Amino acid sequence: MVVFPDLSIYKNGFTYSKSNTQRFINNILFNDFVKICLNKSLLDIIEKEVEDTDHFEAAIKELYDCDKIVVKESTIDNSFDFQYSEIFQKSCFPVFFPITLKLNNKLPLQKHDYIIVKDESSSKKNSVVLDLLTKNISSVSFLDFSNNNEIKLFFENLYNIPKTISYFNIFNRDLESTYLTALKGFRINYYTLIRKKDIKYAANDKKEIIKILGRKTKIHFTSNPRIIHERKIIFENILITVDNAFENTIIEEPTWQIQISYNPSLASEWLKKCYSFREVRG
Repeated sequence: MVVFPDLSIYKNGFTYSKSNTQRFINNILFNDFVKICLNKSLLDIIEKEVEDTDHFEAAIKELYDCDKIVVKESTIDNSFDFQYSEIFQKSCFPVFFPITLKLNNKLPLQKHDYIIVKDESSSKKNSVVLDLLTKNISSVSFLDFSNNNEIKLFFENLYNIPKTISYFNIFNRDLESTYLTALKGFRINYYTLIRKKDIKYAANDKKEIIKILGRKTKIHFTSNPRIIHERKIIFENILITVDNAFENTIIEEPTWQIQISYNPSLASEWLKKCYSFREVRG
């Protein structure tokens, strides 16, 4: 994950007075899975704005030494906001988060582009991303939703966390499309269980799911129930794990939880099992 803190983050993260906000910001900056987008021109501007320059300089040195800084240059070097806007528009990091302390009318990006440390809107997506940035994992359950449409929108917001997406990898014992219709048009690898007695129907099942998810969808199967037991969606090192069937992840079935995590090593290990599946032809 790459974060792009604005001035408010640095100003509140490097003050003489210690606070929960300062600790929260430092938890983001020093998370092992987080890198910080920065350049020399922005650094010079930030250094003039922060209160505790000694702490700031020491932190930046440590971040550089730990290879946690990704340098993104701008064609403009005399304005923080102009650089910030240009770098955001041109960046190609898949999981890239501009972060600010609070929303205001002077921010250089659109309000919906930001992750907000002090969010007053109670956005579930914002809360999940803050959890990922500080501890790499988040979870919700049936208790967090009032109706099924909220659950549907929650899944759609999770799919929108990355700025760009190469593939969606779906592991699901049941070949179904609940909460997946928003993925239509993306490249999808769908891994499922098809028992030997049902293989003769696989081509037809594939056609039905492609009608819903689009022609970029490939269906892969195993007939061994020990190989696939999970219900999981993996994309850009984000893992969504549901502990109930997608079709039963509804208000009327109050026995489920959804876990969201960011872990490149875990995602990579999980995807190794893809070689145990065969593609459905026809």
